[in-house]
Amino acid sequence: MRKILKSMMVLASLAALSACGSSSGGGGGGGGAVGSGGAAGSLCNNAAANEGCFGATPGKRMQCVAGKWAEIATCAASEHCAESADPGAPGTTKHIATCAANGSVPDVTGGSDTSTGSDASTSDTGSGDTLVVDILGGDDSTTVKSDGGADTCTPKCAAKACGPNGCGGSCGTCDGNQTCDASGNCVKQSGGTVALGASCVGTTDACVAGAKCAAIADLSDWTCQKTRNAGQSCGPGIGECATGAVCNFIDSTLKGMKCYATTSLGSACSTPGFGDCAADATCVYTDNQGSSTQCVSAVGPGGTCDVISVGLCTAGYGCVPASGGSGYQCLADVPAGSSCGAGTGGCATGSDCVYDSSAQASATCQAAGQIGDACGSFGQPGSCVPWATCTPDSSTTGAANHCRAFGVAGGECGYNIGLCAPFLACSFTDASQTAMTCLKAGAWGDTCGAGVGGCLPGYACFLAATGDVTGTCKDECATQNKYSDGTCDTCLKVDPDCLK
Repeated sequence: MRKILKSMMVLASLAALSACGSSSGGGGGGGGAVGSGGAAGSLCNNAAANEGCFGATPGKRMQCVAGKWAEIATCAASEHCAESADPGAPGTTKHIATCAANGSVPDVTGGSDTSTGSDASTSDTGSGDTLVVDILGGDDSTTVKSDGGADTCTPKCAAKACGPNGCGGSCGTCDGNQTCDASGNCVKQSGGTVALGASCVGTTDACVAGAKCAAIADLSDWTCQKTRNAGQSCGPGIGECATGAVCNFIDSTLKGMKCYATTSLGSACSTPGFGDCAADATCVYTDNQGSSTQCVSAVGPGGTCDVISVGLCTAGYGCVPASGGSGYQCLADVPAGSSCGAGTGGCATGSDCVYDSSAQASATCQAAGQIGDACGSFGQPGSCVPWATCTPDSSTTGAANHCRAFGVAGGECGYNIGLCAPFLACSFTDASQTAMTCLKAGAWGDTCGAGVGGCLPGYACFLAATGDVTGTCKDECATQNKYSDGTCDTCLKVDPDCLK
């Protein structure tokens, strides 16, 4: 399936909680490691890492066992150690390490990715027919310009009280008890049954009018809080954005969030500092290096689609490989239980396209797993219902996975227990490194480690020296030279290898 852009805000919204994943910190393998693995005996975080590569060519395959890296095997002289996202642990920073012939990249697929060859993805959110790559911004030194300015674009706000003005700005905002409809009018929100201030963890019921389910400041609970309008701050302890705006990070340091109105055609989108595209548009990369993004018109049924420049599909249609493998085509989504994949179609919201067996000859739409269901393998759900995560039963390579309720701040986490809610990471409780707890995930330059917490996706916790129990959150792919290394990695910025 084609990869789509998605801002980090998906981790903060209730809609994103249908994903089988959570914020998780990196293991930190000691200085000088090639790949994510560390030297034998150095510390690692079992909740965030299971396998990795270490050393120069031919390289060593390493496994994270009981909090320390252990050697699995040394690759042959004609081979190199290569890492791929672990299909059994979607939405995490876990990898599978493989000895591959020099000049090749191992095809480690599985899970719910029915794409072939170069169309690899780093995570599966269970959003239906597509796989998601979270884009957290471009290079800090790059300025992305929209295609319109005050001298080239005339705002279109006649008879509109709110919503996008067609030039990347807004025609106005609505108060907390109203939402902006498709015509640009402020209308009263339809409400649910969960009262303002009441806990909404574990329920699919909606909040009362003017409120949405959002994390409280210490991340120990999610409650119904008043919505925020475009231009206002948002996030844990503040609140979610009203319809027509999205809560996104202000910049790639991931240290502040604000509500951004939907962006117009030609404008940057779904990266820090920008909103999502309007309903009739999709967000794509402008080139195969992922250097910038742009809103383009959505592609209609049967049309040719692509995540680079062309555009993705209108609602109800997925961008899937065309029959014969020549490009991608917009085909209608099919319900759970139906065949899916190349030339057939993607899956309706709430299900994932999963290979039926390791032979990868056929695939079926699997409905999101309930708590306790097996998940993350061939013929099984690729994701879990809201408020649950697909969690390995043990640290053993190839261990089964089951859907388990996610943990809030201070809650227990780990293998056979469950992963953590957004903005949290499963980290060692203290320096003894004998138990694991959901602690706050840090951003750029934040301290991380035992008793402190992990890092937000795209960042990893790097220790200054072997034996240290705390370190600093850094861009894992930049620090370990994973951008354009031939393997599609989960990175802070988009890894060009994921766009080939």
